[in-house]
Amino acid sequence: VLGELSQRRPIFHSEADFQHAFAWAIHSRHPAARVRLEQHIQPGIHLDMSFEVAGERTAVELKYLVRAMAATVEGQRFNLRSHGAQDVRRYDVALDVMRLEQLVDAGAAAAGFAIVLTNDAGYWNESAHVDTIDSAFRLHQGRRLTGSLAWGPKAGQGTMRNRQMALMLTGEYVTDWTDYSSLPGLGGRFKYLAIEIRRKPVPPTSSATR
Repeated sequence: VLGELSQRRPIFHSEADFQHAFAWAIHSRHPAARVRLEQHIQPGIHLDMSFEVAGERTAVELKYLVRAMAATVEGQRFNLRSHGAQDVRRYDVALDVMRLEQLVDAGAAAAGFAIVLTNDAGYWNESAHVDTIDSAFRLHQGRRLTGSLAWGPKAGQGTMRNRQMALMLTGEYVTDWTDYSSLPGLGGRFKYLAIEIRRKPVPPTSSATR
């Protein structure tokens, strides 16, 4: 879906624009799909999007994390403002993964996808510093995300505001960034990360435990 979408929409005005275009792409590919935006699928869990095909629901969280750039595509002007606060944004992506795990494990969805689209190379490139406050939440290429993820000891209260909780991932995910589009100028290269969450298989019962 993202590969097809990149041919028509190499850039978006905002995260809401990205969500709407992604939902429409799902609908175009699966006309009978039940696509829903901005759902409160469970108490305390707000979901960007879900779609249901053949009775199976897939939950989706989308992030559009950009650096400043300006471009004109097919006569339409795009002016992106830098989001900054990469440490906080990385935490939010890991939080998306944890929430999707909870939904899938509870049977509220058959699968989940945490999707990040960005033109900020700081997300897919590995930092030269290993002791940053957000080391646990880093998303660079080939990063392994699993277990307990928490802020480093030097993280300030301002950074952690409303995000103090350590995150626990029960699955294991290796980040793999894919090229999305390339536009002229600084910041014109976009990549996406799609982390898939599936229900963990139930181990077979051995004769020793029956």
